Amino acid sequence: MHCENCDYPLWNLKARQCPECGTPFLPSEFEFVINSVQFCCPHCEQVYYGTGAKGHLVPAQFDCVKCGRRLSMDEMLLRPAAGLEEEQTRVGHVPWLERAKRGRLKAWLATMGMALVRPGALMAALPVHSPSLQAWWFAILTSIVAYLGAILPLFLLMFALVPVSGGGGGPPAGMMAAIFAGTLAAGLVGGVLFTILFVLITGAICHGILKLTGPTYGSLGRTYQAFCYSSGANITTAIPFCGRYIGPVWWLVSAVLAVKEGQKVHGGRATAGVLISAAVTFIASIGIYLWFFASILFFGAGGARMSAVGTPSMPETALLTRQVLIYAEAHGGGRGPDHALQLVTANGIGTGSFIAADFATTQESIPVGDGSLLDFQLFGPNRQQEIAAQMAEALPDNVIAHRVGDFVFTYHGIDLSAAPGGLWIVVLSPDPDSNPADAAGTMLVRGFDNGSTIPLPRGSLPIVLETQNELRATFGLPPLPDPATVTHAQPAVAPDTDEGE
Repeated sequence: MHCENCDYPLWNLKARQCPECGTPFLPSEFEFVINSVQFCCPHCEQVYYGTGAKGHLVPAQFDCVKCGRRLSMDEMLLRPAAGLEEEQTRVGHVPWLERAKRGRLKAWLATMGMALVRPGALMAALPVHSPSLQAWWFAILTSIVAYLGAILPLFLLMFALVPVSGGGGGPPAGMMAAIFAGTLAAGLVGGVLFTILFVLITGAICHGILKLTGPTYGSLGRTYQAFCYSSGANITTAIPFCGRYIGPVWWLVSAVLAVKEGQKVHGGRATAGVLISAAVTFIASIGIYLWFFASILFFGAGGARMSAVGTPSMPETALLTRQVLIYAEAHGGGRGPDHALQLVTANGIGTGSFIAADFATTQESIPVGDGSLLDFQLFGPNRQQEIAAQMAEALPDNVIAHRVGDFVFTYHGIDLSAAPGGLWIVVLSPDPDSNPADAAGTMLVRGFDNGSTIPLPRGSLPIVLETQNELRATFGLPPLPDPATVTHAQPAVAPDTDEGE
């Protein structure tokens, strides 16, 4: 029996407040193993033993058999029974709260084990006035380990399969490692935020349901503690590939048992509270996701897809822009590929990346060598490299832009390692051989040498193109034509400087 505030031992005290910090206490606030504690008369020290629930005296008030004075359990002196250590008087204990004595790892593992198989006992051992913050720290740590275990194997597998420079001609290993590390960190942060929000929302709804259906033993904080400590069962999410299906279900089952014991309610009330609140939270999260997705799809948040007014999508442009920059960095010299098809053979991108969404262009309609882009896709790597090299050789020596599908590549002659800034390297412009003249709608999309992509209003193309060509002139680059005039059969070439002589 220790002070809830400073952990000072409260045995053999007549005063009803902690001598260390002054916090008041009553013996009835503690729970003991039956017959493990001596309740002594403060007047004559006659000994009585607790045989009732929680190891308390039955009845709680009576006349002392030795001195005849009227006694109340809360005014008696308490000592461990003869031959028993203090630890043996405790009904149970929460290992997480004994980290200083057990060690952090052992305490976490032991608490997690109880959450998996004995969540009711875990909550029964938790003092009513235990700090809720400790439970939240346990839930956060468990979620980090669980989601790390679930995500890391997938990322390691992806990293092993993606070719990098020096081993398949792909992006540099350092760049891929940075990408994977950043995505992994984002996944972990997302997992922790999900755990916090899930407990906050679901716990509040569950406690409201319990209040509506009857009395509860503790406050909202105790319901939160039940959800936090039962989240130890969510560690099964770390099981590779199938854990995401097991962990949430096991957590909910453990939460039902933890809420039942923590709030001293009937199993039916605990089940209804946990499952209904979890269902409401799940449906609400799905609704928010769908709303967010719809806002992106139909209202152009970030220009993700084509809207009803005909704005072309940007992801393909961004992908190809980035792949050109990756190629230039991986192969040195700041040069993009001699032909954009080499992004397939060197970087491993799919041939479908050259087709923008919502246009009539297909892989069958894009000429590649003696066949189509679809045929190119079906060839093996060696044959693809041969064809890509042949396509590069077929380009004019003074080429400044060539087309593959719905994209015009304008990086020829640009030192991408110098990153002059503002120069176009990819332009989304629907293939004129497969689409009507007005297929681009109101917008084109440009990819810049810094990796950014920006929509281009079709009506402003003449002015913007003139500005782009003025910028190109400052770097000694020939002017670009209207991207729509660049076809597979007719790439853009530099003007003949001898023409006016």
